[in-house]
Amino acid sequence: MSKILKSMNLRITVITVCRNSVDTIERTFTSVLNQHYLPYEYIVIDGASNDGTLGMILKYQRLFEAKNVLFQYVSEPDKGLYDAMNKALPYVAGDWVHYLNSDDFYYDNKTLYNISLFLVKTQKDIVAGNMFISSENKRTKLCRPSIIPRKLAMLFTCPFQQPATFVKAALMKNTRFDTAYRNSADYKLWVQLILKGIQYEYVNVNVTVFNVGGASANLRNMNNENIRLFKEVQLPVGAVIHRCYIHMYLLYYLKQKFPSLHLLLKRLFS
Repeated sequence: MSKILKSMNLRITVITVCRNSVDTIERTFTSVLNQHYLPYEYIVIDGASNDGTLGMILKYQRLFEAKNVLFQYVSEPDKGLYDAMNKALPYVAGDWVHYLNSDDFYYDNKTLYNISLFLVKTQKDIVAGNMFISSENKRTKLCRPSIIPRKLAMLFTCPFQQPATFVKAALMKNTRFDTAYRNSADYKLWVQLILKGIQYEYVNVNVTVFNVGGASANLRNMNNENIRLFKEVQLPVGAVIHRCYIHMYLLYYLKQKFPSLHLLLKRLFS
């Protein structure tokens, strides 16, 4: 382990929210447990699962505590994903917060070590890395934070990928996800923080493998929420630009994947 990390005593809090995730959460747990640089704290917020998830949590509680990781869990009904994510924040005792979804996992067993080398020396409030998209157990796409300025990038797409983003605990504990959103509360939070002038940086570290079958898989609802959030943060131009971007992306996708259909639509509406 790096002497820098030992001397700094960096404390990372990992948070996983779940409900009826017995088929996937063990892979999530093992990806954390097998890290060369373990988190200081692991918080699990369970939405009163009835499929054996709680038993899995109790099993791994013993394993994490055996490695001196502070393990806390809550199992009770909640009002959805973002309500559960908010519930975890009062328990945070670490310096940095990372949310790891219950069907996602770390890229490899050096992930927390690699990201910590940047966390110990940064003066920024948010550090974002790379995220892989997984479908049918295949890692098909690598998502990096946009290289264009975030105030511009956020008008088109989410400026940070939540599963690959670490936030200083002091900042995260004083913010909350908007529970009126089902898919895009993290997008809204990032936009609000950027508009407030929060400092952030991208680092070229592979962090998370994200399962596309998760809670944000409903793209239509997500896009509607994305447009709505710009209106709520009093940035109506963002709603217009984002809507145009979605339409342009759909046309590009049709042209690449279904050229015959794209040609037919072009003839019909030109």
